[in-house]
Amino acid sequence: MRSNVFPTGFRPRSPWRVGLPLLLSLTFLLGGRAPSATAQAGSPPGTAATPNTPAPDPAKEPVINSWALSPTGTDPGQPGTRPNFSYTLDPGAKLDDSVTIWNYSNVPLTFHVYGTDAFTTATGGFDLLKPEDPPKDVGSWIKLAQEFVTVPASTSLVLPFTLTVPADATPGDHAAGILASSQTPGKDADGHFVVLDRRTGSRFFVRVSGPLNPSVTVEGVDSEYHPSFSPFSGGELDVSYTLRNTGNVRLAVPDTISVQGPLGWSLGEQRPTPTPELLPGASIVATAHFTNIAPAFRVSTDVAVAPTAAEKVTPEPEGMTRSSTVWAVPWTLLLILLLLVVVISVARRVRRRRRGASGREGTAVPGADPSPSDGASAKVAGGARPADAGDSSDFQPESVEDELVGDESDGDESVADESVPVGRSDDASTSTATTS
Repeated sequence: MRSNVFPTGFRPRSPWRVGLPLLLSLTFLLGGRAPSATAQAGSPPGTAATPNTPAPDPAKEPVINSWALSPTGTDPGQPGTRPNFSYTLDPGAKLDDSVTIWNYSNVPLTFHVYGTDAFTTATGGFDLLKPEDPPKDVGSWIKLAQEFVTVPASTSLVLPFTLTVPADATPGDHAAGILASSQTPGKDADGHFVVLDRRTGSRFFVRVSGPLNPSVTVEGVDSEYHPSFSPFSGGELDVSYTLRNTGNVRLAVPDTISVQGPLGWSLGEQRPTPTPELLPGASIVATAHFTNIAPAFRVSTDVAVAPTAAEKVTPEPEGMTRSSTVWAVPWTLLLILLLLVVVISVARRVRRRRRGASGREGTAVPGADPSPSDGASAKVAGGARPADAGDSSDFQPESVEDELVGDESDGDESVADESVPVGRSDDASTSTATTS
């Protein structure tokens, strides 16, 4: 007969009621804080700082996503003083450095860290290739110790990398960037949930030793004039041109655009914002717009550049100037002048016609005696007709008998009187008549 080892009224406890509290206590005592940063399996973790704040409660505090990436400084706990990565190396050289990721968020963030090539945008900006585009230049020379890392809130993580310059690398400047990309949920303009790929990074420059050629050209200068409809105001001028880095050194390109009329008459000038960095082999199309440009018939546009190297280089880059000309005809003013000439011509013709009509009204009426003119005819005594003055060679003078002056009783005595010649003869002789 088996005896009861428990006292009367005693009920033993379940093992779960005793073991579960003990297990929880041991977990709390032995458990430690999570590591400051974690990496995917197969890659060594980076050096990370200890988080300063706990993760927020989404119900009480909004989530903040903010981070930065910069070259590592002498103190891993403080941001470095280098604005970017910049090296001068020989072909085949190898170099070790590191980059620091700063997570200013109040939640842990997972990053994809990688290097890729840079390029100049159409507006002259500095940009990096998309994640799906593989790098072919200096971006492929960068090898990070690990590419995927998780950084807790309010901490930083140092990631080492190795830069290896190929033995056949071309001399000159090569541009790239190191990026930290984080995908976070968000909403688009229509309110749909999307995954946002946010990237931040640091510029990465390598100058490979060898001959340097800092050179930039101005190509395709074109200008177009738009006259104004008002004859008292100038028109508009649009200028376009291409800036191309034909060398192997990255350059800043300040340019000046000046507009001139005949005999160097200055019509306008602009100094656009300089292109801060034109990478080797890159080109951009620049434009300029001028207003109130006088219609000087022939307008010349000059584009001058004075490039400067981002880093000291020998020889120094040289400037250049390219020009174009365009007709700037004041069509409105010419049309007004043409109309004015037509109006003046018509007015003069009308005035001449009025003068001719008034002259015809002052002439003699047919059947009336014409007015004698001086020297044209002579009045002849006795009613003699005037001789034809236009035919003097056939003129025959006539003698007209005058009345005898004296007493008729003196028959034996006669008085002779000279006759008055009528007309004119070529031999200027006169005729006399005697009476008996």
